[in-house]
Amino acid sequence: MDDLVIKKKLISNKIFPNMKGYKYCFEVIKLVLSEDITLKNAYEITGNKYGIKSNSVEKSVSNAISKAFLSKEMQEKYEKLCFSTGKVNNKTFLTILKEEISRA
Repeated sequence: MDDLVIKKKLISNKIFPNMKGYKYCFEVIKLVLSEDITLKNAYEITGNKYGIKSNSVEKSVSNAISKAFLSKEMQEKYEKLCFSTGKVNNKTFLTILKEEISRA
């Protein structure tokens, strides 16, 4: 999978390179796309790569998604997924991104 496609998809969804969770989101999506592994395993592999615990990766990804969903544009784009809380969970959002990137 082309790294540029993943980067563009993250940016178009308000997850920017200056965010702490950006690199983790990038790595997790790349792993899930290329190796068809579970999200939990992708968190573990990414954590090992960066020398942190998998739950820290998951939290950073969650924080990046939460920050992205502060944008009214993101809330409107994914309103069916986040109508009650204003944001979407990691698994749902990353699965959507995976599907969108796979079609690109």
